[in-house]
Formats: sequence, structure tokens, C-alpha cells
Amino acid sequence: MEHVLHEMKPALQRSVVAITGIRVGDPIMRVYGTGTLFRVAECSFLVTAAHVMQQYARNECELYISDLGGNDGGDRAVPLWGHAIQYSDARLDVGLLELPPDVESAIPHRRFLNLANVDLQRNIRPGMFALFGYPVETCPPDAPIRTIRLAPFTFLTGLYSGATEGLADYHPDLHFLLHIPRENTTTLEGSSKPRPDKFFGMSGCSLWRICSADDNLARWCPDCAKVVGVQRSAYNEGKQRHTIVKGIRWAAVAAILWITYPDLRPAMRVSHPDLDDELPQLASLVSSLS
Repeated sequence: MEHVLHEMKPALQRSVVAITGIRVGDPIMRVYGTGTLFRVAECSFLVTAAHVMQQYARNECELYISDLGGNDGGDRAVPLWGHAIQYSDARLDVGLLELPPDVESAIPHRRFLNLANVDLQRNIRPGMFALFGYPVETCPPDAPIRTIRLAPFTFLTGLYSGATEGLADYHPDLHFLLHIPRENTTTLEGSSKPRPDKFFGMSGCSLWRICSADDNLARWCPDCAKVVGVQRSAYNEGKQRHTIVKGIRWAAVAAILWITYPDLRPAMRVSHPDLDDELPQLASLVSSLS
């Protein structure tokens, strides 16, 4: 298991990016969310939460991502622009930004995930899961020079199997649940790094199944890990000793692409032929929520 954790963090850092921004009237650069780089055929996207993307769509904030450090060791800020797609609802909160070639070429050290790196099945297999993102608490701004120190944080967890009654806006066809203990949280950063109290800044981060319960870890490699969803919200229920994280299935992302980009359907059919019936059905559900 140790080699799994050691190899996983660099793989996450290449594909999951902090979404930073400078708001109109506020010169300080801050973290506004987390996104995942994803490509289908020749189209490249940044996938995040719709409420993060709304700030871009409303011209309220100039948003950036960054390439990984170059020769000078620093991460290079890249302004975001492109065609924005938003599905915002109490149950669905997904935003995609189709990235133009100049944005893509400005992040050569990053990795775009593809359909082989995601799990679109309705029934998500149990295993070890990770939330990887950029909490506001670990990414303090440096106001005088309009920069920010990006420090990702990773929660390791498992599927939540408790009662779902009373969990607002939970829909079993769209969502799955993870649980994170409020104490003794397992992370990739080690026990010496305090857990952030809140999830601000992690909105829109991808949820990964690092390994399944029945995987042979001796044969494990980072490509065995699959993205299963997008972080939607967290339930912090009163005296409960854990936080319940609600994820939107990555199949909903695929359904949005199915609706918006019909030309990508052949690639999706080839990669996931077993979902040829389910994706149109899920696309119908997604359309009803938009």
C-alpha cells in the first residue's frame, strides 16, 4: 500500500488544478475552486463545479489555472477562457470549460485524462477513494505581489453506506457518498499536516477510486486509479463523527458531453460500449434538471 500512496500524489497533481482568480475590485489572487483536465477525442475540457464557473461566465472574476513548475520551480499562471457549459441545480452542479489550443499549449507539464481514466458505472465498486483539491486554508494569498502559494490536500476515504434519509437533494442515479472522519483523517500529506476544517476551494474537485477492494496491489500502477465523480457538497450533520461528501457521478459529466457535443458520441461508444443505453437515459435526466 505504501508504494500506491507514494505514486498516486504526483499523478493527481498533473491532472487536477487549482482554479484561482482575481475578482473585480479585489486585487488579491485567491483560490475559488478545483478542476480536472479531461479530453474526449480532440476536445479538451476543464471540469469543475458550475458555481465556480459562474464567476467566469458573469465576468465577476478573471480565472486562472497553472502549469506545473518549469526550470525556475514556479507554477505559471494561465488565464482561462473558452466555451463554458453549466448545469446548475440543487442536485447537479457541474461546469465545463472547453479549452482553446492556446490554453492547452500553455500547460505542457499537465496531463489531460481521457475516457480510459474514468469509471462511468452506476454501481461504484468499493475500495480506497481520494478527494484531491486546493482548500483555501492551505493556499494563502500573497497580496503584495498578486501570487498565491498552492498547497493541495488529499483526503483518503471509503464509500458511505449509512442511511440517506434526510440528506438534502440526494439522488441515487446521480450521486454517491463518501465518508470522512472528523478525527484521525487519513491523507497523502501525512499526519503532521492538519486537516482543513472546511472544503472551501475544493469545490469541483474530482473524486478518485485509487484502488478497488479486490485489486492486486502488487500489480497496481497509477493508471489503475479511476475518476468516479465530481465533488458536489458536504453534509456536516450535527454530532456525527464524520463528514459525508456527496459526489456527482462522472457519468453525469459524460451525459453533459453527450448532450452538448453529439460529435463525441462515437468516441464514447467505443470506450464504454456497455453504457450505450444508460448514457442517453442519464442525459435525459440531466436535461430535466438544467
